Amino acid sequence: MKVVAVVGIYGVGKSRIVDCAGRRVPLLHLKASDLIKARLAQPQTSEQLRRGAVLANQQLMLEEFAARVAASDQSTVIFDGHSLIDTPAGLLEIPLAVFVAIKPDLIVFIEDVPETIHARRAADTGVRGRAVTLMN
Repeated sequence: MKVVAVVGIYGVGKSRIVDCAGRRVPLLHLKASDLIKARLAQPQTSEQLRRGAVLANQQLMLEEFAARVAASDQSTVIFDGHSLIDTPAGLLEIPLAVFVAIKPDLIVFIEDVPETIHARRAADTGVRGRAVTLMN
């Protein structure tokens, strides 16, 4: 089994790229926020996750990641997550230990120009049900 970590900030287009690849080759697409949400006792939106216990939630994410990988017969697993989270207190780096635990064969960092990311974030109404207010 090959594990590829696709990382970047929210709104850069990680999921869009992975979804496109998934239409061409079979793979297991695991989004970090979905993994965390699956382990939480109370349902939360992605916005609530970003404003909550980000570091504590990483352990939940790793537990769910391991369970889903163990239950899958796919030869390729794509972990879709963040290397930085923009919290109300500023940028928070996801610890290297999280990526060590995932054991990726490859890490792909997605970047884009700020204006494009800003436009994607401003237009995001799907997950949160409303346009996102961006922090300065």
